[in-house]
Amino acid sequence: MTRRFTSGQLTYLRNQVPIIRVIEAMPEVETRHADGKLRFGCPVCHGFNTSINDKANLGRCFDCRKNFNPIELFMCQRQISFVESVKWLQQRTADKSATAPEAIGTVSTQPAAVGDILAGMLSVPDSKKDPLPAETIPQRISHLEQNVRHLYLLIDELRSSIDQK
Repeated sequence: MTRRFTSGQLTYLRNQVPIIRVIEAMPEVETRHADGKLRFGCPVCHGFNTSINDKANLGRCFDCRKNFNPIELFMCQRQISFVESVKWLQQRTADKSATAPEAIGTVSTQPAAVGDILAGMLSVPDSKKDPLPAETIPQRISHLEQNVRHLYLLIDELRSSIDQK
């Protein structure tokens, strides 16, 4: 049996493709913001007791005690094979010559200003900087709707914390 992917290809997809980008590329993954951190719906148990470790490029569900690298997360979420998951990630990162983390993009865990969030939601993705190419219009609309839901949750949390004081 021949190997379909080199060790270097798999290492790149696991370690250099930011897991947050994979989560953002799947509009069906529900996300929430809690304590200034992004939480994603676990594809195994569907709970939100999750976290993202940017340094290790892993997502973790503390309820079912499962870690996800970008390949595993996509594979579990879409219920597809490892090969299909790798091919999808390769397709989304194809023709990108930059491999340095700063060229791929990093994720900040610090709170962002509302204006920055809205600018990111409304702007057209820059295909030179983004390792994932532009979405189709229905995907973009779905992604924007999800971001609006996130903003609503953040606003609701802010109102609750203000009301408690």
